Amino acid sequence: MSNVNKIIDLNEINEFLINLEMQSIQYSYEIKENIKLFKSICLSYDKELNHLLLLSIPIKLIEFFNSTEKQLLYFTIVFNKINNPNIKKYMTNQLYKYRKYNLINIQKYII
Repeated sequence: MSNVNKIIDLNEINEFLINLEMQSIQYSYEIKENIKLFKSICLSYDKELNHLLLLSIPIKLIEFFNSTEKQLLYFTIVFNKINNPNIKKYMTNQLYKYRKYNLINIQKYII
């Protein structure tokens, strides 16, 4: 199984977030918290997936993928509110990479 960290460089996101801190003053609480939540999902995704694969309960796996996709779609809406085009583009690209990774896992483990 490929690791989400190979798809999304969490160090790059950390550096991006550090640079964003000074600019984030202008962003709402919602945007800042959702960026943090996106980062935490990136960190925990593979661990949760491995745990569910060990349990071998297909419905739990479907719920996990469905929940992840819903969160990522919500983040897409929230991140579209970012005014800075470079930051908006960066975050949406990260989301698309992650959604693609989630879809690959759905095809691998469900279909």
